[in-house]
Amino acid sequence: MKQINKRKTIMILLSIVGIVLLLIGGAFAIGATLPVGHTASVKIVVNAPPEAVWNVVTDYKEFPKWRTELAEVQPVEDPQGRASWIEVSKFGEMPLTVEESDPPRHLLTRISGKDLQFGGTWSWRLDPQGDKTEITVTENGEVYSPLFRFISKFIFGHDTHLKSYAKQLEAKLQADVN
Repeated sequence: MKQINKRKTIMILLSIVGIVLLLIGGAFAIGATLPVGHTASVKIVVNAPPEAVWNVVTDYKEFPKWRTELAEVQPVEDPQGRASWIEVSKFGEMPLTVEESDPPRHLLTRISGKDLQFGGTWSWRLDPQGDKTEITVTENGEVYSPLFRFISKFIFGHDTHLKSYAKQLEAKLQADVN
């Protein structure tokens, strides 16, 4: 009797392992069909002038005070004199560099790290709307691993981080007004 239960237990465990491997393989296969690049965007209107928004989105040393996912920001010396820093979160370190800056209308940052599972840019467009500002943040991202492409598209969503950022930015700007 013990032999039959042991064999049954082994068959159940092997079936579970097989199903898990099949799911991972399926996710990898689907991810391999997805493009490496993606574009996602979020738009909000805030009760602040473009100059005030610009000051918040470019003051990277203050990011940990209002961006809840960040533990710290470490300034980095850039050979070309551009603003560069590393954002440290529970997910690891992400090096960023400002590539374009047209205050207070346009900002473009790039993930500048090597050997990461992802890369790309975030751009900010600030459009005055009377005494308010329409902010459009666009991610032109790249996800190199097929498995991570699947996860990014179907589990997390390409715009999840953008939406969280926009919500925190809006809260920060609202707090600054009050």
